[in-house]
Amino acid sequence: MFGGETYKAELDKARLLKQLERVFETMQDGVWRTLKEIRQATPAMAQETSLSARVRDFRKVRHGGYLVERRRRGGETQTGLWEYRLDVNAPRATSSQRPEKKEILAAAKELFAHCLLAKQHGAVFSVTCVRVLKWLLAGAPSGKAVREPEKEEEKGAWSEKEEGEWPT
Repeated sequence: MFGGETYKAELDKARLLKQLERVFETMQDGVWRTLKEIRQATPAMAQETSLSARVRDFRKVRHGGYLVERRRRGGETQTGLWEYRLDVNAPRATSSQRPEKKEILAAAKELFAHCLLAKQHGAVFSVTCVRVLKWLLAGAPSGKAVREPEKEEEKGAWSEKEEGEWPT
């Protein structure tokens, strides 16, 4: 239900669920609130960082997939103070709206093929493009590489001059 490096279900699950419940009870009315205002409405919760995390949790499918809006308090003239609104009546996100890992990997393979073709025709890629391709080839969403380079010319597809070598 929750996750992260430091999350331990036996220690954290009940506490985080209670926080989520309290924040939902406060935010379900659709009123714009800053984290401080949410904190004042949920006095048992001391940390605004916890509140911020619970507000973000509502966007996740497993916590309702709600629309959580964010805007600057006072419009664009002020900076740094954000307010949030939970819209329980908006269409909710579902897991079917998110691409599957296999779809992401298929797209990465297709992107790779197009990049190799463009490279053969003299294309030079930006640093950002190379980084994104490396990220995808490293299997960013899945932790598994899309595939290893099969041919020698593929292994040298990215030269040092063009911001990197073949991802390993």
